[in-house]
Amino acid sequence: MLMENPTPHSQDAAAHDDSGFIEDNDKTQPVDEHANALRDLMLESQASDFLEPGPSNQSASTRPNKPQSRLAALRARVQEKPNQPDAWLELIAILKVLEDYDKIVETYEAMLKAFPNTPSIQLEYLTYVSESSEPSKFQTIATLFNRFLKVSPFVELWKYYLSHVRKLNSERNARDTVRKAYEFALNYVGHDQESGEIWRDYIQFLKGGEAPTTFDESQKMDAIRKAYQRAIVAPTALVEQLWNDYSEFENALNAQLAKKFLSDYQAAHAQARTAFLTLQNYTAALFPSSSSDDRQTPSLPRHPTFSSDDKVLMARWRQYLKWEESNSLGYDEKDKCKLHTRVQAAYRKAVVQMRFFPEFWYMAFFWTTSISSDATLSEGKRKEKKEEAMSYLRSGIEANPESFVLNFAYAEALEEAKENAEVHECFRKFIAVLHTQLEEMDNSQSSAANSQMNEASFNSQSSEPAKTTASKELSDRRTEYGVAWIAYIRFARRAESQRAARDVFAKARKDKWTPWEVYEAAALMEYHCTKASDVAMRIFERGVEKFPHEEELALRYLGFLISVNDDTNARAFFERIVPTFPPERARGLWDRWTRYEYQYGSLQSARDLEKRMAGMYPNEPPIKRFADRHKYLNVDAIAVRDLGFKFGRTGVASAQSGTVAAGSSSSSQAQSSQDVANSSQESAMSVVSSGSSKRPATSSQHGRDVGPPPAKKHRVRSPSVSEASGSGRHREGGSGRRDGSRGRDEPAEQVVNCPPVISWFMSVLPEASSYEGPVFKAEDMMHLLRNTVIPSSTGIGAPKPAPPLLPSSSLPLSSSPVPPYAGIAGRSSSPHTAHRSRSASGPGPSGSGQSQGHGHGHGHHPGSHGYGRGYVGRPPPAAPRRGRY
Repeated sequence: MLMENPTPHSQDAAAHDDSGFIEDNDKTQPVDEHANALRDLMLESQASDFLEPGPSNQSASTRPNKPQSRLAALRARVQEKPNQPDAWLELIAILKVLEDYDKIVETYEAMLKAFPNTPSIQLEYLTYVSESSEPSKFQTIATLFNRFLKVSPFVELWKYYLSHVRKLNSERNARDTVRKAYEFALNYVGHDQESGEIWRDYIQFLKGGEAPTTFDESQKMDAIRKAYQRAIVAPTALVEQLWNDYSEFENALNAQLAKKFLSDYQAAHAQARTAFLTLQNYTAALFPSSSSDDRQTPSLPRHPTFSSDDKVLMARWRQYLKWEESNSLGYDEKDKCKLHTRVQAAYRKAVVQMRFFPEFWYMAFFWTTSISSDATLSEGKRKEKKEEAMSYLRSGIEANPESFVLNFAYAEALEEAKENAEVHECFRKFIAVLHTQLEEMDNSQSSAANSQMNEASFNSQSSEPAKTTASKELSDRRTEYGVAWIAYIRFARRAESQRAARDVFAKARKDKWTPWEVYEAAALMEYHCTKASDVAMRIFERGVEKFPHEEELALRYLGFLISVNDDTNARAFFERIVPTFPPERARGLWDRWTRYEYQYGSLQSARDLEKRMAGMYPNEPPIKRFADRHKYLNVDAIAVRDLGFKFGRTGVASAQSGTVAAGSSSSSQAQSSQDVANSSQESAMSVVSSGSSKRPATSSQHGRDVGPPPAKKHRVRSPSVSEASGSGRHREGGSGRRDGSRGRDEPAEQVVNCPPVISWFMSVLPEASSYEGPVFKAEDMMHLLRNTVIPSSTGIGAPKPAPPLLPSSSLPLSSSPVPPYAGIAGRSSSPHTAHRSRSASGPGPSGSGQSQGHGHGHGHHPGSHGYGRGYVGRPPPAAPRRGRY
């Protein structure tokens, strides 16, 4: 027992105690009138915080019932949701005002059930009992210590225990009881960095012992020496002070022997001192020292919000635990048990303070499981560690019943132990918890929707983003719910039989919250485990019937039919399902089926399919579909060899004129293809719109077909603004803008509107990588540009201006990243534009055309002879010489 001999001395100690453990007749009590008045005042003050608004003439007789009603409400609240710290703290505060000892004790017990091993609750509980006037309080305290201490790694609780033992055993004949209590405490927490005061007090206690004989004196010195030698190798806050005291102690006894003893422990002490400094860096934020005001209110673990502060705290705990596991104190193989004790204490602290963070429960389970497989441990010790590892999972699930990692780990551990019935129970409880959460979330959203319908129309419109977010969250939770069912089905097949898996799937089908992913997982499991493709197809069909609006499930089913080489059913399913979706949602289905036709179908069927897609997606360039027909996996030779794009390992194509996402999944291709089709329209007006806002074009400029003046030498184009600031700033399948403005998904404050002259000047600059000449100072170049006089574009006798403002039908000047094949659609769409060497415009709205040279016509690649692929026929004529500027 922890309280072996303190109890017999409790009666004598109580009479002489001056630190709070005294009988009621020894206390100075206020007169009854003052006590009653003070109690009534506290009750009234407490009641005023919870009184509901009501008539001012409310009778006073109803006021004392208000704290009781609040008390009942708090009790109901903590029973329903016992993991809410604020409700517990408020409940215990009201009970203390009411001075109901039994209710307070009952509440403390319930709090410890909700927050086990929390030292702040334990200390407050012990303090309240010790300060009470109950006749059996010493026996109650002894019982509480027996419950708390052996599983508590917190030094403050052990300090309270030692203080209590010394108060009860202050007589000379009880010194042996106090010594045993110190040894008991140091065996559990002597390694802790906060145990320095316990070591110091223990040594002082040993020094204060009497030694009437020489033998007793020798025994006393040996005991003090052993205590010092244990204390100076523990990384505590007082390790340096204890070392100095030990040096004085040994030198006072024998200077010659002192050198030997000190040299033997010099290295271990230096390592402990260094370890303590490292520990301070790791644990300063994990175990902050609390003030006296903070100690009056228990500190309870909080639920995570995964904010930046929570993530920083989690990272610090991980670092600290990994440091403890790394054996930084250098324990030998024979002292491995000391290392295990340190790491075990660290994990016990973590799961108490981070109770609602499942990650640390799993880390504790994983480490303890690894220790249980250590062959150097005895069989009994290994079995004890296995049970401790399972207790971590059980306690973690009790604190976090909705945790996926803990429930899955617990189920696997039980499955490994061949306890299949327990695994079924684990999954049933877990699924029930998730089901309840979905119901609550759905009910809350329904209530919110009903309340919004009663509000004004403008309030309802303003709440649309909130409703969308809530619906997305519910959808995500439903998908996660399906993962639990899938894991359950896998276990049933793995541990029992395929028939058992089908039974579990039958239960899942009856659940209204089961998502389509469960159907797909069950179908694939049937096919891969039993080779029954017909059963898998029936499951897929049931899923498509239940989820007719899930295009992703339809895409998975189509892919499955293609994978099993059932082209007849695949074709029939495609023709049946694709009309049920709008074009923007059916794009993945079209892409998947076209890939199959391109690879394994006939040329005529591929062309017929392309005609259908052209009608479905009229803005998509034909060359893109043609290149897709000749691709294999992510190898697109047309884009690389004929259009100048380069593909990286991630499937992203890039050229000197831009980059584009390629080789993506069918669903992403559906989105990118539409952007590809619209990219030329978006970028064709970018420079024009930016320039026209400041310098309107004259009528003469609009009336002629004018392109950008070519440079004297055929140069490669300069990198665009987006390329200069960093690659990768492009939308998938979209195009950039030369005038410095960004895409739709990028911050609008970065938009830069350049005049046409500057845009033309930037377009003829070579790339930085091609420059091999002298390096100019940026400051001097900017000074020169600022002081350059540019001739006016108006006035008689003035030199001819630099390139005029481009009309909307002219060749776009965008040099930002663009996708392959953009703007190449419809070369022969208009005879008027086909004969223009500079515009090379394809068909477009209102005849303005989409620039054929959008991605390549103006991208001056090396060896392109000064004009891009967008020009048709002869090279553009040389522009007239401009005036010097």
